[in-house]
Amino acid sequence: RLEQEICFSEASRKAQILVEQQLQESEAQQSQREKQYQQILDSITDMVLVKGSKSRIVWANRAFRDYYNMTNEQLKNLIDAPFNEPDYTLQYVKDDAYVFETGQVLEIPSEPVTRYDGEIRLFSTVKSPIRNEAGEVMMTVGVSRDISEQQAALSDRQQAEAILRQKEVQYRSIFAAVTDGL
Repeated sequence: RLEQEICFSEASRKAQILVEQQLQESEAQQSQREKQYQQILDSITDMVLVKGSKSRIVWANRAFRDYYNMTNEQLKNLIDAPFNEPDYTLQYVKDDAYVFETGQVLEIPSEPVTRYDGEIRLFSTVKSPIRNEAGEVMMTVGVSRDISEQQAALSDRQQAEAILRQKEVQYRSIFAAVTDGL
């Protein structure tokens, strides 16, 4: 009987060691996966921002951190960077609340965002819900693309087209005057 208890105790200890090893390996694998995902997201040139409840920042990719010139530690639990315009921040909070409350994706064609040096650029943003296993919205993720150059080019094109239309009207009136005199 004592021999059985010793064998059982030893088997139990070996099983416990095996479980602990598997758990450590699993935690190491999970940590490695998280680092890989962060590297992938950091390689994206669009800004990626994850927010928790009440619009609190959970995580930002490198593009976002560089734009704001802040670390993840500095950003964590902020609603927005202190140098951003209060009206912009208020709109971000409203947009986040919409995604949290409805669970719907929100597409924002153009929104201004203040960079750390005070420059305001335009971004096209898509905010999406992140759900738990029960389908409840736990966080949001926003992906923002800088469209400032596109908007500037569009504005330049529209101005050039307006000038061309004016010139066309002038040339038509000159042509009409010349042909009337013939």
